[in-house]
Amino acid sequence: TAIRGGRTANQKLTRLSSTKPPTRTAAATRIFTVYDLRRAMPELSSRERVPARHSPARSPVISETTLGALAALGSAIAWAVTSLLARTLMAQLGSVGVNAVRSTIGGVILVVWVLVTAGAGVFTAISASAWVLLTLSIVVAIALGDTVFFESTRALGLARAMTISTTYPLGAAAIAAVFLGEPLTLPITLGALVTLAGLVLIVAPWAERPPEERFWFGVGTAAVAWFAWAPSTVVVKPPLAQMDAVT
Repeated sequence: TAIRGGRTANQKLTRLSSTKPPTRTAAATRIFTVYDLRRAMPELSSRERVPARHSPARSPVISETTLGALAALGSAIAWAVTSLLARTLMAQLGSVGVNAVRSTIGGVILVVWVLVTAGAGVFTAISASAWVLLTLSIVVAIALGDTVFFESTRALGLARAMTISTTYPLGAAAIAAVFLGEPLTLPITLGALVTLAGLVLIVAPWAERPPEERFWFGVGTAAVAWFAWAPSTVVVKPPLAQMDAVT
């Protein structure tokens, strides 16, 4: 045991004696290296704290409000042209026939377009409640509202019938304010008053108009179209959260 302990001690002494002490150059290098790292650390940390520069977000070319106004204007122009064309065919096909033909052709074109561009999965992804509301809106607005509107154009003429029936956005705004919580802003209120002023000029006793019985029949049918279109416009809004306007 003593011999083994002596050997071990001798080995340790040999290792210690064989290990060369660090030179001054190596020690100085270590000191300067530590100093450089300590001096660089605040700079590195400050660089990490600098937020990355992001490119500024591009503003849309056109705002949603402007796009909605342009879409409404385009809808009004298209509806005026459609009504004019339907008025010329009324004598041959009647109100129901004209509305059936235009609705069928338009519906087929839209369905084919959606199937080609988006596929049948768009229709299956719609909930049952959205289908019910959409069907209700189509039946009330198109089947009923459009048909009686075309009939009113025969009694009042296109200008008067459109002036009376197309005031339905006033009713739609009121319904949306009550049931959907949409605000009635000052521009909307002023626009409603201007629209009502035009309506008064149309139905005023001193305004030039057709025979009495045809006049009030036209006003009545235009009013039915008004009451059909106003709630249908509000009813179709929840389904639009699950599909786009084309679908």
